[in-house]
Amino acid sequence: MKIGQKLIIVILGLMALFISVVLLQKKMETDRLNAIFRERKHINAINFNRITEMMNKKLDSYVIETTFWDELVTAVEKNDSTWFNESIEPSVITVNQFDGAWVFNDKKEMVYSVGTDDEGFSAIFPISIEHFDEILDGKVSCHFFLYTKNRLLEINGAKIYPGNDPERKTPSRGYLFAAKSWNNSHIEKISAITSSQICVHPYKREFLADQSNFKEGKIFFSHIFYGWNGKPAAIGHSTSEFTQIKVLNDNSKNDIYLFLYFAITLIAIILYCIIKLINLPLKTLSDSLKNNDVNLLKSLQKEKSEFGDVARLIIKFFEQRNVLNEKEEKYRMIFNTANDSILVMQKDKFLDCNEKTLEIYGCTREQILNSKPYEFSPVAQPDGSDSMHKAMEKITAALDGKGQRFEWLHCRYDKTPFDAEVSLNAFKAGGEQYILAIVRDMTERKKAEEEMKRLNFNLEEANHELRNFVYIASHDLREPLRKIIAFGGILQKSLANNLVGEDAENLQFVIQGAMRMNKMIEGLLAYSRVSTKPHVAQNVNLNVIVQQLQQFELSIALEEKKAVVSIPKKLPNVEVDPTQLSQLMQNLIANAIKYQEKNTTPQLTITSRPAANGMVQIRITDNGIGIKPEFHQSIFVMFKRVHAAGKYEGNGIGLAVCKKIVERFGGKIGVESEPGKGSTFWFTVPEGVNTKAQKAEAVLGR
Repeated sequence: MKIGQKLIIVILGLMALFISVVLLQKKMETDRLNAIFRERKHINAINFNRITEMMNKKLDSYVIETTFWDELVTAVEKNDSTWFNESIEPSVITVNQFDGAWVFNDKKEMVYSVGTDDEGFSAIFPISIEHFDEILDGKVSCHFFLYTKNRLLEINGAKIYPGNDPERKTPSRGYLFAAKSWNNSHIEKISAITSSQICVHPYKREFLADQSNFKEGKIFFSHIFYGWNGKPAAIGHSTSEFTQIKVLNDNSKNDIYLFLYFAITLIAIILYCIIKLINLPLKTLSDSLKNNDVNLLKSLQKEKSEFGDVARLIIKFFEQRNVLNEKEEKYRMIFNTANDSILVMQKDKFLDCNEKTLEIYGCTREQILNSKPYEFSPVAQPDGSDSMHKAMEKITAALDGKGQRFEWLHCRYDKTPFDAEVSLNAFKAGGEQYILAIVRDMTERKKAEEEMKRLNFNLEEANHELRNFVYIASHDLREPLRKIIAFGGILQKSLANNLVGEDAENLQFVIQGAMRMNKMIEGLLAYSRVSTKPHVAQNVNLNVIVQQLQQFELSIALEEKKAVVSIPKKLPNVEVDPTQLSQLMQNLIANAIKYQEKNTTPQLTITSRPAANGMVQIRITDNGIGIKPEFHQSIFVMFKRVHAAGKYEGNGIGLAVCKKIVERFGGKIGVESEPGKGSTFWFTVPEGVNTKAQKAEAVLGR
């Protein structure tokens, strides 16, 4: 089947689909309107029932309340017509919205009846007295309809009881029935309320037929009025118009007619345009290609349309076809602008290359073409393997469909070696199999790696020499300091009575200076050990570390200051070097004990909280003297002291050691403090195994 025919079929199919969708939409819209129509009908029926029930409530209430009245009981027993005339007169009937009433004694003898003149109520009750007990059997009141004399009566009745019998367990004293006539005015009133036309007929089954008409928007429903015996007594018909539905139905029908006319006209126009503007040019193009005759396109190529463009392209295609057939596949994968060397190989020979190849290898294109890859390699690779054999292994693997990526020692055309990264991938073109080779010069990267190795080696050597220097310098410095401290002490004792004035004070300055110098050297050694000692991370229980510090290293300081250390919640396990963690906690707790106002009991609280990237934050809060905000960063600098040496002992190295330890753990350290409000030193360390397990349990628990 030709394209023009297919195109016509597709257009017709699309139009049929479009028409079907529109008709389906119209059908769905009709169904939706029909549902609204049925819902309106159902609502009208419900409203009719509710209105009739509501209009009967006053009559029902009057009957029930009146029958529970001692005066009515007395009037029935005495047959007091005067009382009846005064109590159930026409005005009472009018107020309570009914048209007549009948009163019977306990012997079912009528003692009184009344009715509006215009309704012509008879003194005879329209139901035989034998049915009274059946009507009110086991019930306080009754409600039923009766169709008589071309009219419908709605009757409510109840048994009469004295007022002292609220449970109505004594024998009834009589019967009271009240009736409402469904006359024209009453029916018109209901019609006005329900916005419909109401009519009432004696009950016949054929009157039950539904006369609703959706297309005309006519809503019709029937309502059955049941008699005292539960059988249908009459039937009411309600008719109303749903104007909106009628208008919408008329509009929908007109829309369908208009749409079909438009669709048919549009199809005819489209078919004409397809045949004239598409089929004929396509046939011309097809004939030209089949016959290899560009003369058929002379008229078409002059057109300024897409088919004219195609005709001109076909003419150009005929002119260039032979040239393109020779070159299109060979040069398809060559990218002369690439930053890497790109070569096209067939078997083990280079067929072509890009400009970057000539730059890397330092040769001309002619020197590359038809040469073999291993001709630009040394005889052997750095691992001792033969370059030619290894190159053929890589080429064979690539030809088998296994892409290769490896490092290779190449030679430039002048035999200068250089390292490169090579990737080989096979592809087919024109029925032939080729290999695309990409070579990336790694000379600069290798130089950078070698330089990095050299610098790292020099750094290790410098660190080793620094450790030796620190150890030797500290040893050589501490030895004379020990002698100064020792001989100074001896002089103090031997000359205790001979030194006067400034001599004794100067000697004391010498000894104290030597002792401070000794402590600074010890601090430097500690700082050096932190920087140089191997960091062996272990799963450490921080609670055990704090307990050991309280029992041993810090026991004297805690006891002297009567310090209180509280841990509200169990501390987590951490993954660090236990020795350095102990030193870190000892320095921070010792500082919290030391930097206190006089006559103050140190209060320390140690807590933890989660931190980002698998870390936990440990916080040590004290009630000490606090630190000004401008010193929050500088206190971690070597030899930096905020307070005078005479007020608080120290050498300015402890917090620097703490910072170095935390950084080796891969964490951070800081302080939150204000003068006179205490301080909170915090640091982050990697969480331990138990902490991770607790987190997982918490997540699963949620």
